[in-house]
Amino acid sequence: MFDWISDAIDWIGDGISSLWDSTIGGAVDAISDAVWDIMFEWLFNKVYGAVWFCQYHLTHFIRTRIMQRERYDHSRAFFELPEADHRWRCRFFC
Repeated sequence: MFDWISDAIDWIGDGISSLWDSTIGGAVDAISDAVWDIMFEWLFNKVYGAVWFCQYHLTHFIRTRIMQRERYDHSRAFFELPEADHRWRCRFFC
């Protein structure tokens, strides 16, 4: 007897839903996609930057240690230090 009321409410709800999907819903989907893209780009840049930072400084550290060792080896050869003195002085660089 009152089925027409539920049909009318369903019809109004379907109209509002289709209106939402065709106007505001599409804009919200586009905005949320843009926000996710920006967030993942930011995350990628942070991770990539951290990896680059570690790689750069690790390489710098290794090269510095190699240069220190070479410099010390040259000075040891110049001053002709005995092997025991060399081991004592080179404990941080060898």
